[in-house]
Amino acid sequence: MEEKIHRAKKRIWNDICSLKYCIILLAVYAVATQLAFGTVCPMVIFCGLPCPGCGLTRAVCSILLGDLKSAVEYNLTAFLWLPFLLLLLWERYLTAKKIFSRQGVMIFVALVTVVYYLYRMKMFFPGEPPLVYQPENIMAWILQVNT
Repeated sequence: MEEKIHRAKKRIWNDICSLKYCIILLAVYAVATQLAFGTVCPMVIFCGLPCPGCGLTRAVCSILLGDLKSAVEYNLTAFLWLPFLLLLLWERYLTAKKIFSRQGVMIFVALVTVVYYLYRMKMFFPGEPPLVYQPENIMAWILQVNT
């Protein structure tokens, strides 16, 4: 068991080291866009509309804190994404074996997320956050400049 933990730590460290520039770039992007636009979501920044993943981070945090009602309100598909991500982590760092078809599961979860997004946009947009329009966006600025 100790050997498995040691190998998992080594894999995690190797992944962090190999992705260090991506991690730094993402951190800079997150700080810059949060300061400039008040969000890190590229879709909200560009067109002001929520994306299919809107509310996923808050939903996953709510699940982890045991607040399932809030998780459902933020984004119901978090109940699909969280187990998928946990299986990926388990597969990558603990077993080092392929347990399931990543591509098939990811396509399924992504399709469910998009269908759920379309449903939410039709039924609840605009409404409570995260399903709100952000008027301070790049498209609005471009349209305003050109008129």
